[in-house]
Amino acid sequence: MVAFETGPEKDWAHIRLVDWRGWQHDRWVYFYHNGGPIVVVGEARGPVGTKAGLIWHLVGGEEVRRAASACGVATPRRRCT
Repeated sequence: MVAFETGPEKDWAHIRLVDWRGWQHDRWVYFYHNGGPIVVVGEARGPVGTKAGLIWHLVGGEEVRRAASACGVATPRRRCT
């Protein structure tokens, strides 16, 4: 756990996994209050010349894939491979 803070609008956490097979993984989770969304942002960094990929499995069976260098923001309707 890198950081965890609470606030009047949202609470958030930054989690880091270091040196997993030469990779560093960071995840930020934002918990918005009063029925707001939960926003998850993930990042993976590895050795020079390697590529990372993130796969999200969402409620209802939706799956979002995003290659680290493929495209901007991936949503359930816009899949990046």
